[in-house]
Amino acid sequence: MTMAQSNDELLLYAAIGEFIVKFSHLNSMFEFLTASIIAKNGDKSSHRRASAAVVGLTAQPLVDSFFSVLTEARDIPWSQTDKEILKEFRKELNPLIAERNRIAHDVWSLGHPNRPRPSDDAWERIRFSKSATSGYLSSATPISADQLNRLSEKAVRLNSVIRTLALAGITGDSHAPSESFHIIEGPDGRRVEEKKAANQKI
Repeated sequence: MTMAQSNDELLLYAAIGEFIVKFSHLNSMFEFLTASIIAKNGDKSSHRRASAAVVGLTAQPLVDSFFSVLTEARDIPWSQTDKEILKEFRKELNPLIAERNRIAHDVWSLGHPNRPRPSDDAWERIRFSKSATSGYLSSATPISADQLNRLSEKAVRLNSVIRTLALAGITGDSHAPSESFHIIEGPDGRRVEEKKAANQKI
C-alpha cells in the first residue's frame, strides 16, 4: 500500500521524473545528431551504422563524441568566436550531466522515515562513496522542486542549441556557431543564447 503523500512531496516526485525524461530527450538527440554528422554524405544504411557506433554511450562520452565529429566535419577553420561558443556550451553541459548522474543514482531522503527534511522546501539526496584514505563516506545535498524544474528547463534549451549547432557539421560552415549564437551574461552566469532571442527577457 502506498503511504499518504503531501502535495509538496508529489511535486518533488514529479520534478525528478520530468528532469530524467527531459535529459533522456537531450541524450537521445546527441546520439541522433552525432550519427547524422558521421553519415552526412551517406544513405539510410550509413546512418544506421553510425548510430550503432554511438548507441549505448553514457552521456559524457557521447557529448565528447558529438563535439569531436562536429569539429572534424567543418569545411574551414572556425573563428575564435566559434570556439568560445562551443567552449561555453560545454561548460553548461558538463555540470548538467553531473547533476543528472547524482539525481538518478543518489539515495533520496524523500519518503524516508528516518531522514528529516533539511528545510520546508527541500529534501536531501545522499551520495555514498569510499576512499583509500578516509574509508566509507557519505555526503548530503539539499534540493528542491524549483531547482529540478530549472534543470529541466536547461535541458530543453540545450536540446534546441545542439540541433542548431549540428547544422554546421551536416550542411557546412554557413551554419558556423557564431552565425546563430552568442554568449550572454544571465542571472546564473555566462551561457550560450540564440541571437534571435537576444531581446527576450533572460
